Amino acid sequence: MGATGFGTSLLPYYRTRLVESLKWISEEDFLATLKIAQLLPGLNATNMSVIMGDRLRGPKGAFVATIGLLLPGAIALCVLGTAYAAYRHDPNVDAALDGVASAAAGILMALSWKLGRPQFLSWQVVILAAATIAISYFKLSLVLVLLALAPLSIWLCRPRSTS
Repeated sequence: MGATGFGTSLLPYYRTRLVESLKWISEEDFLATLKIAQLLPGLNATNMSVIMGDRLRGPKGAFVATIGLLLPGAIALCVLGTAYAAYRHDPNVDAALDGVASAAAGILMALSWKLGRPQFLSWQVVILAAATIAISYFKLSLVLVLLALAPLSIWLCRPRSTS
């Protein structure tokens, strides 16, 4: 997996491979591991490799998973960095890098949709959209928007009686 992408762009591959293809972990376990990886310092993909390698094969698995993630990318980065230094003024290189950036953004959007689909269909999206529009379009102060929307969000998230 380390040869297929860098950083956060690896997370969709991890999910597809570990949850759907190999069925080594469940969707819930993947999300729990991702939450832990995000809380730890460092890159999420690296943290996921360490956690999953340790879970599946112990400390040796964590080491091998980390090397397997980092080594291909490090080699590719050295080769591409050298090539970029030689051809950085070529407009085709800029176009190619723009394409790579767009592809990475698309991959992250796809992962966000797959993992967060239930959240996208809730009132929280309405609150998020309202805040984004208020700040970006109407140029309202962040503090003012938070003061207006925070009480509403807290009220909507309040515990409800089960009786």
